Amino acid sequence: MGCIRNSILVMALFLVTSPAPAQVVNPLPDAASCYAGTVGTDHTMFIRGQSNITDCDVFGGGPQCLARREFAGDGPNGRPVSLLSTLIMRPWVNGAGDTVAFTEFGFNICLMASASEDTEGCLGRDFFGVDPHTVSISPIGTQLAATIINTGVVPNVPQNDVFVLNSSTLLVEEPYAVQTLDAGGAALQAEAVDFRVDNKYLIVEAFNTILGWGIYAVSRTTGATHTLIAPVSGVQVRNPSLAQTSDDHLVFDAQNLTTPFTNTVYAANTRTGALVAVATTSILSYPSYTGDDTAVVFTDVDGTVPSLASLDRQAVHFDRMTPIGPRTRWLTDGGAASIYRRGTWNGTLKLASECGATCGDANANTTLEEADASVLANYLIDPVANPLSAQGLTLCDVTGVGGNCDLADWVVLKRGLSMPPLLPGLAQICSGV
Repeated sequence: MGCIRNSILVMALFLVTSPAPAQVVNPLPDAASCYAGTVGTDHTMFIRGQSNITDCDVFGGGPQCLARREFAGDGPNGRPVSLLSTLIMRPWVNGAGDTVAFTEFGFNICLMASASEDTEGCLGRDFFGVDPHTVSISPIGTQLAATIINTGVVPNVPQNDVFVLNSSTLLVEEPYAVQTLDAGGAALQAEAVDFRVDNKYLIVEAFNTILGWGIYAVSRTTGATHTLIAPVSGVQVRNPSLAQTSDDHLVFDAQNLTTPFTNTVYAANTRTGALVAVATTSILSYPSYTGDDTAVVFTDVDGTVPSLASLDRQAVHFDRMTPIGPRTRWLTDGGAASIYRRGTWNGTLKLASECGATCGDANANTTLEEADASVLANYLIDPVANPLSAQGLTLCDVTGVGGNCDLADWVVLKRGLSMPPLLPGLAQICSGV
């Protein structure tokens, strides 16, 4: 047994490098935080496209509709719950899981109680003066973020605007403009928007006139635009979605236009700039974290079902980024999903020092980094001269064998930092927020 384990460790020592991803994360200037979120079971609100339109209760002229998998009557793969057809855009659900926001096929934005069916209420051109394009809802559920499409009906209304509305009064509380300056370009169109729980930024997908789609953070205090993930020539960087217990983490799509139908699902840490490829797909995947951030759910092609798409799940490590094991099927015949939990949402922000232990964080500074491997190596060389803190001694046991940390823990930590995912059989069993 020892020989087998030692062979795996030797193999891991030679696998400590990996190519850098094409995308670059420009960390935000101020640290975010974590929060508890919602305790409970993961449910799915998604878009179901149909080759046979009668499968959806649609009257808006489109071939897809809003669908849900939560209750027994929804079945193992969910069922349609919207009266109107929808655009193929992610529906957004608030933190308590009781309200869903989505875009109707005729460019109306709609709200509906997530436990109901065919009860949506919608706003369109009569309300905005132009066609609304996308809508999302804040985790606390008190605000909506809407973007627009201006087809020329009303002159001089820019499409890079994001409107934050009170979800009860539907009054516009905060208008923002995404101003991108990458390579001299300007924002032409804003689309997907997500709310940070600390209310410091809106995370916005926007189209740059020179390089294409990128992801930006718009300050809710100053209105300034921070380039979070810059556009890359030949790549569509799209569909950002924040973690459900942390403002520091998000997942997004990076679709390679020079290699048709190749898309990479990335997970990023917006505080440290870390970036990890979670999965590859053949279409834009609209990735979303599960309710406890232990997995990412995303869309991929499925030629065996009417909608030609299904949802897969990829488990991730404690860092919310590094994949664990193979992906598995989450839901058949659907895509563009939001994962939600029904219950009391706790958005009370914690200090970084309160955000819990991170497996492998040998220097106990709440961040997993190369310094942890160096600190652990020094400890193993001379534990008297280079002692670890009590918390560091607990967190450095990444193999889960227990007892004192040893060379095996250093090897697994070093490889996990340099070339995720970890080798089979050496998956970490400790976890944290």
